[in-house]
Amino acid sequence: MPIPISQKIDLIKKRIGFNTMRRLLGHSCGITAIGNDLFVNRFENEVKSNTSISIAVDKFWSDLLFGGKSRLSSVYQYENSNFLDELRNKLILLKPDKKNSFVKSFPYPANKNELEKQTNEQHFCSLDSYKYKDKDLYVATFCSRAIYMSTNDVDPSFLSDTGKNLKKDTEAQFYYRKKDVVQCYNVVILDYSKNSIILSADMSTLPKTESSLQIDRLKTKIKSIGVNLSQPSNQLSSIEPLYKNNDGRISAISFMTSDGNNSDFKLKPSQDCLRNDLYHKSGEDAVAKLAKYRLGKIWDVSLPKELKNSIELSLVGKRTMLDTGEPLSQVITSNSTSLEHTLFLLDKLYEAGNTI
Repeated sequence: MPIPISQKIDLIKKRIGFNTMRRLLGHSCGITAIGNDLFVNRFENEVKSNTSISIAVDKFWSDLLFGGKSRLSSVYQYENSNFLDELRNKLILLKPDKKNSFVKSFPYPANKNELEKQTNEQHFCSLDSYKYKDKDLYVATFCSRAIYMSTNDVDPSFLSDTGKNLKKDTEAQFYYRKKDVVQCYNVVILDYSKNSIILSADMSTLPKTESSLQIDRLKTKIKSIGVNLSQPSNQLSSIEPLYKNNDGRISAISFMTSDGNNSDFKLKPSQDCLRNDLYHKSGEDAVAKLAKYRLGKIWDVSLPKELKNSIELSLVGKRTMLDTGEPLSQVITSNSTSLEHTLFLLDKLYEAGNTI
């Protein structure tokens, strides 16, 4: 049964938010509106006479599966392409289970009833090839179910008189937690331009801990088809080169000063780049060396129809990594709306790792 355009728009909104959806998808389709309901209504009316709108929405969603609000990724680096060939040959032999609800609805998600029947198993859905920097790129997509605890506002109608008065007089907020189920789009990327394999887990809804489990399960799935991946690359040493490179904008940084104190800075809405923050610069100049263990960096990239989007790479290390040698094996990519821009961020990571 075809998915109505209103449901497709809602899925995109949940993945990147209304404002970003309106700015990117709306502008590319020549449709805009102040609120979500009117935005959806205009798409519904336009698609009746313009089939290209439906095609554009489908493409936007398909591209978005490789990005979204955020993805958690681990990079496995090899000296040559032999290991990539071995994994590609194994992936080619995989066949999507056409009876599985993930496969039947792909690339759109299964409905809630079908989703709740699924397990945590990684279900193979597709293997696609792309050209990237004049070399072949292969992307295998796996879908799975994840259960997580969500925090939600308590509807005022459920509050007692005491609770309502407390909310009114003190602006108190009331929340409840419940188990939610979500479909994850996880990918295995074979990048022949770098001789690297990337495991990337959907993090648009899930917390980092659950997304990390998705990567572990993806690695287990690969092992089940006869391929044992090496240890993922340690990205901790990429933080300093990423910070020093003048391209992009620094959005977050954590470091330990030479006297053992920890400092954290995060970009405020009124700021453009932390490099220009006077307080941060004075702190940096006051010490001989800053041992950085966390960094966020933003790049403004071009999109069709003269649009731009700000995408971010985050290396979220821990203070203890500076002393214990514990590796930083996972990175976060955010706000990407395509495979190309996710790879752009991972390329920046690769370049930083090769400037040490």
